[in-house]
Amino acid sequence: MTHLPTLILASQSPRRAELLQRLALPYRTRPANIDEEALSHLVPGQMAGALAAQKAQAVWQPGQWVLAADTVVAMGSETLGKPQNKSLRVLLDLPQGM
Repeated sequence: MTHLPTLILASQSPRRAELLQRLALPYRTRPANIDEEALSHLVPGQMAGALAAQKAQAVWQPGQWVLAADTVVAMGSETLGKPQNKSLRVLLDLPQGM
């Protein structure tokens, strides 16, 4: 098997790290420190895509493979922002319809 570069996860998300662990993919976490509020003027779908692209660009180095993603919570076209406490994060992780 050809030697592949270690995947760089541009996130601090425990959920994304867990998914990579389940797939048995070797990876390193390198969180991107970007200003997420700077893109709050975009509609939710565009904001998530733009944030993911900025995160990837912030941590990428030549020869590396980077995985970057972002989740935006919205009601209609209004972005709700990140939950401010652990209780809200747990609520958002529940399957829809519970």
